[in-house]
Amino acid sequence: MSIQRIVYDAQDVYIEGERLKGVQSCTASWSSPETYVNAIGYQGGTVGLSVDESLTSTFDVEQIITSSHEPIKKLFESVNIAGEIKYGNNQNFAFSDGQITSYGCSCSVGSLPLTTFSILAFGNSGGGIASKTRRNEDDSSIMVATPGSLELDVYGHSSNAIQSFDISIPIEREAISLIGKKNRPDHFVPRFPIQVDCQFTLIVQDYESSSLYDFICHPRQQDLNLSFMKCETSEYIRKFFLPKARLVDFSQQATIDNNLEVTLVYKSLITDLANIEKIVSGIVFY
Repeated sequence: MSIQRIVYDAQDVYIEGERLKGVQSCTASWSSPETYVNAIGYQGGTVGLSVDESLTSTFDVEQIITSSHEPIKKLFESVNIAGEIKYGNNQNFAFSDGQITSYGCSCSVGSLPLTTFSILAFGNSGGGIASKTRRNEDDSSIMVATPGSLELDVYGHSSNAIQSFDISIPIEREAISLIGKKNRPDHFVPRFPIQVDCQFTLIVQDYESSSLYDFICHPRQQDLNLSFMKCETSEYIRKFFLPKARLVDFSQQATIDNNLEVTLVYKSLITDLANIEKIVSGIVFY
């Protein structure tokens, strides 16, 4: 008997009912938070099992940037996200009551730009669970971003000598549960400030590092603008904006076979979940 494999073209990933484009990987999992209850006088000391935490599942997705349309960017405030991976003969892994716990975008010379996000879901999840009505992409156009179409505005200079960059946005919430309810917490309180990290490496042209003492007394802070454009038309595929980002780490490296390169790490602090959508949409705000 031959083994039937479920390959990539037989799998679809949906968030809020919309199929995602450019997905490179999707990992879904759940775990049962069981604990043993022990007591004196019982053989083995165990009298049973107890589930004293909310049931949760995780959903991690990695996808290449294929258009200016980004379904995730409108969901950062939600704690009721529904998602699903459908595969094979209409089999699936579905969840509801999810919330985004991290979002990121990265790119380096020789590779396509990637976005990643993670979702933590509460309550029931797994196969055979109903999800929202499935539909195709809201925007079916394909515009694959390339490293050569990346622009960065830093220190007031526009540079296309970037070798790599990485943006990461972790989103933490404190779950507040009530007695008598175990499926999911009743409230989620965001933990502010949310720190947005941006690291990029570029070939040195006219850049010079600040003195560390000068930096401590006069820390460097500025807005960062990154954008991917379609090479043929200069149409923007994706933009990012980091407000009042502070330079927190600097390093430079040179070898006999390579150019002089610097790596810079910035951080920007956010105190409103609604502003994350503006960051991943390239909208200027304060």
